[in-house]
Amino acid sequence: MVTVAEFREIHSLFLAILQPQLEHPLFLPDGAMKAETEEDSSVTPFLPEGVMTAGSEEVSSASPQGVPENALAWLEIVGAAISPYRLRLYAREHGIAEPASLSLLRFWAAKKTHFPEDREKVDWLATYLFKAREQESKEPTGWVKSKLQQMLKGIPFPSLGTDAQLFLEEMPALLDDTRYMGAFSQITDSNLLERGREMKARVGNDLFNPVALAAVVNYNLVVGRKFDELLDRAILEARDAAPSTNVHQLTEALRNDYRSNAGVIQQLADLTRKQLPEKAEVHAGSGPEPLLEEQLKRWGIDSAREVSKLRARIRDLATKVGTDPKIRSIRICGSPLSLAEWEAQALRDLTAKREENLQGAFARNVSRTIAILVRIIEELYAYETKKGTGDASWKKHQNALFYLLYEGRGHRASLLQLASFHRKSDLPEIAQQLVSTADKLEADLAKLDKMF
Repeated sequence: MVTVAEFREIHSLFLAILQPQLEHPLFLPDGAMKAETEEDSSVTPFLPEGVMTAGSEEVSSASPQGVPENALAWLEIVGAAISPYRLRLYAREHGIAEPASLSLLRFWAAKKTHFPEDREKVDWLATYLFKAREQESKEPTGWVKSKLQQMLKGIPFPSLGTDAQLFLEEMPALLDDTRYMGAFSQITDSNLLERGREMKARVGNDLFNPVALAAVVNYNLVVGRKFDELLDRAILEARDAAPSTNVHQLTEALRNDYRSNAGVIQQLADLTRKQLPEKAEVHAGSGPEPLLEEQLKRWGIDSAREVSKLRARIRDLATKVGTDPKIRSIRICGSPLSLAEWEAQALRDLTAKREENLQGAFARNVSRTIAILVRIIEELYAYETKKGTGDASWKKHQNALFYLLYEGRGHRASLLQLASFHRKSDLPEIAQQLVSTADKLEADLAKLDKMF
C-alpha cells in the first residue's frame, strides 16, 4: 500500500527528476487536479483524482490511508519514464533524502508487475540508501536483512525460488574472492562485475524479497569498497606506467558510474597489469598469478562449465562429510584423500556459516580447496587412463586440469591472504591451519605444473 504521504514524496521526486528534460508540464490524466507541494510551492505536481491536497479535511498527508488505484497507475506511468541512469544521475547531482528513498523503495518493490528496469532501480536504490547511512555513521554496514524486512514490512513476497536459493549459496564465495583481491586488474581478469550481474539476473523478481535484496546490497557494498580501494592504488600505478595518459579523466568516469564504463575499467586494468605467461610457458615456480579469462576461452576451456562442476563437488562433499562426524578421509577414484580435522569441520560448517565474518570465510575457502583437490584427482585419473588409448576425450580432461591449475593458483593466494587476516586478528592457530591447507593444495598444483 502506498500512503498519501508516500505518494506526495514519490511524485514530487519524480517531477524533480523529469522536469529538466521536458519543455512543457506533464500531461494530466482525466480527473487530475493540481496540488502544491509542502516543500516547494513553485513546483505544482498534478495529482490524480482521489488524492487530496495537503491539509485536506478528507485525507491529510500524515494519514496512513492508501491512495486509490488510479493514483498508483499514474505513479507507475511517470516512474517508467525514469531510467536507472537518470535516477543515479539525479542522486549524484542533488541527493535523495532517506524518507524519499524509503518511499520509493517500497513503491517499486510492491508493484504487482515488475520489469527488468524495476530490478535495476531497486538494486541501486537499496544500496544507495545503506551507503548513505554508512557514510554518515563512518562505520561499515553489517548484514541488512532485518533492516530491509522492516522497511518492506506489510508487502507480501512469495517464497524464494530455486535460482534465488542458489544465489544465496554462491554469493559468499564471490564476496571472498572480492575481499582478498590485491590489484585492480584482478577485477577484469576474474570477471567479478560480470559474474555479479549474471548471478543477480538469475534471481529475477525474487530480488525484491528482502532476503535476496539483502545479499545483493551486501555484494554491492563490498564490491564498491574494494573497487574504490583498488582504484586509488591503480591511479598511482597508471601514472607511473603511462604518464601521457589522462588518468584523471579515466578515474573520474569510473567514480561517477563504473556500471556503464566497462571499456574504461579495462583500459585502466591494462595500464596496471603485469605481463602474464602464455600457456606453453606455465611451469613450476611461476607463482599464483591467474591467467586471463579470455586466454582460457581461446584455448577452448569452458571455465563456466568447470566452475559449475567445482560448485557441485563442494555441495557433494559437504553432504557426504556432514552425515558422518568421524570422517577423516574420502576415497576418490581409488585414492584416499586425508582431511585434517579443521578441513572436515569446514565442510560440515559450510551450510551453516553464511555469516560475513572470518569464520564463514574460513569454512568456504577451506571447503573450496578440498573440492579443487578432489577435482584434480578425478581429472588426473581420467586423463592418465585415456591418454594413449586412442580415446580423444583425454583432451577435455587435460583442459580441465589446466583450468584447475589456473583456479588453484588464484585460490591458494586467497588462502594465504585469509591466513594473514587471521594473524592480524590475533588468531595464529587458525592462520596456520589455512597455511597447511594451502601447502596441501600447492603439492597437487606442482604435479600439474610438470604437465604444462
